[in-house]
Amino acid sequence: MWHGWGWTPTKREQFEERKVHIFDAVQKQLAVFRIFVADIGIEPRFLERFEAAIMDNLYQQPPPMSDIPDKGMMLAPRWASEQSISVTNKCDFLLYGIPQHLEI
Repeated sequence: MWHGWGWTPTKREQFEERKVHIFDAVQKQLAVFRIFVADIGIEPRFLERFEAAIMDNLYQQPPPMSDIPDKGMMLAPRWASEQSISVTNKCDFLLYGIPQHLEI
């Protein structure tokens, strides 16, 4: 629907031309979103590793799951010098593309 927010004059013009259609699609998408929250602490390196593990897993899924996340994110996965951490998903809901266990 809309591929990014690089605001070149051409991109801004394209957005303005399609704004109503884009906003309609955004409203429909947000209406079916569910937000899940988990207390995983605030240690920056853990959060970086966790984010990278989730994104790497999504990138490896078959389409359409692998097509959803943005590509080219600046991710910081586990370094070779770091011990792995096992994370278990205990959510009662099916989270598409997210495994029950992640090694981060």
